[in-house]
Amino acid sequence: MIQLGQYNTLAILRETPQGLYLGDSEGNEVLLPGKYAPKEFKIWDELQVFVYLDHEERPTATTLQPYIQLHEFGYL
Repeated sequence: MIQLGQYNTLAILRETPQGLYLGDSEGNEVLLPGKYAPKEFKIWDELQVFVYLDHEERPTATTLQPYIQLHEFGYL
């Protein structure tokens, strides 16, 4: 299960013009936009990404490090 607001280790499933689709062992998928995709990769490589909801409430992945994660406190 993909956890929102936390780091997830997900496999690369396929490449599209928008970016890479990553998935877990349960068949859940999330988009990693092209600007965050690694330059070199192979299908089924695993990436550690942070998953959040974008401005349209869609799950999205990023390789950027967040200031805080779900259930944590921090100064913003």
